[in-house]
Amino acid sequence: MGYSYSGGVTITSTGSGANIVTRVAESAADLLSNEFAGIIRDINDSLATADDTADLDVVVIYPDGTGGIDTATFTPSDTGWFSVGPVPIGRHPLLVIYTPGADTLTRYVTVVPRQSSQHIFRYNFDTDYFSDAGPGYTGLTLKADSDTAFGTPGACNFIKFWIENTTADPIQISSITLEYTKVAYYAALDYEGDSDYEFQNPSTRNESGDVVTFGTPETVPAGSYEIIIVETFKDTKIGSGNAASMENETVTVSFSDGSSFDVTFDYCE
Repeated sequence: MGYSYSGGVTITSTGSGANIVTRVAESAADLLSNEFAGIIRDINDSLATADDTADLDVVVIYPDGTGGIDTATFTPSDTGWFSVGPVPIGRHPLLVIYTPGADTLTRYVTVVPRQSSQHIFRYNFDTDYFSDAGPGYTGLTLKADSDTAFGTPGACNFIKFWIENTTADPIQISSITLEYTKVAYYAALDYEGDSDYEFQNPSTRNESGDVVTFGTPETVPAGSYEIIIVETFKDTKIGSGNAASMENETVTVSFSDGSSFDVTFDYCE
């Protein structure tokens, strides 16, 4: 018995009757052209400013497919956000270099087939390099007293809250992530409360940490508010399941621009 590989996305097993051909991916791009994203902060969770990011580099090292290695260097955005790609699957060394501090974070990132920049990692230095800019970037915050859980009596498996742009400039966002500890899965997320859902799948619900990417980036005008409604939390990801109450649960809400805040739903309508 033997195995042969001649390129492409199949491996052939020979020597035991009919050949066995196994497809390892749908396309070569699934194995070779993947992406991931990250955000860089300091020990106080402060985001880098535009001046700081000029001194930041993100370096990824990965196989070149011919026995050697390639090195790709990326520059973060003005808030420390970066996107890396295309890169092949595998576990690759990643360096985050801050020149003024002569400091380098050395990490490994695991890339899987079809991975996209919706996979977001956070990298924190253990020094307060960026704190001179204030306690971190807080462009989008929770509007005071705007959060509540609701639903059918006793269920409380819907949540809603308002976000506020606290800056003097419009803020564009392209994704939102909800993180929480409760075993709960949500079926839909509605930005602006207009039933034009950014995510809706009652058959395979989202879980904590899933990134919801907007079909079209949304802009929050300076000083304005927008509502977000998350619907039908259940105790199972697939199937009918039971209602999962979000009353008294704390959810960390993060946006693609780097804004992040915690909200506790201590009231149920």
